[in-house]
Amino acid sequence: MRCVQVRESELGDADAIAYVQVETWRAAYRGIVPDMYLDDMDVSERAERWRQRSTEHRSTWVAECDSKVVGFVAFGACRDGDVSAAVGELHAIYVLPDRWRRGVGRALHDRCVAELGGRGFDEATLWALDANPGAKAFYDALGWEADGATVPHDFAGTEMILVRYRRSL
Repeated sequence: MRCVQVRESELGDADAIAYVQVETWRAAYRGIVPDMYLDDMDVSERAERWRQRSTEHRSTWVAECDSKVVGFVAFGACRDGDVSAAVGELHAIYVLPDRWRRGVGRALHDRCVAELGGRGFDEATLWALDANPGAKAFYDALGWEADGATVPHDFAGTEMILVRYRRSL
């Protein structure tokens, strides 16, 4: 069933965005990221982070089905020091597990790409866990390609590799 409406987030969406983030992490990264890290994720703490982020130079859009937030995408200027100012970044994209493979992620992705292009960015980047084949397949299908950049990231004492992807807008 397609019922996706994508709209710019509001401050009142912070709790729903945090819920989506925590539930998605727990489903997508179980067996990849240490259980302790996933189990310690707190929706209230994440919601407060999202309320604070509302003043940062990034945009967050949500996907709704039947007036319920089921996904979100956050994007803005690229934070990497080795790229030009003409490069944007998809900072985060998450969809509740029961909405996977129903077009929600694509709708959020397409809004992000359109918004970044409309803001004058020529290209965009994103970072994905190298150990997450589902995310990598999603990005590959949408025209993203790994550009060779990697960085280690610590998850509860376990170092994992993030891979940078790029695409033209």
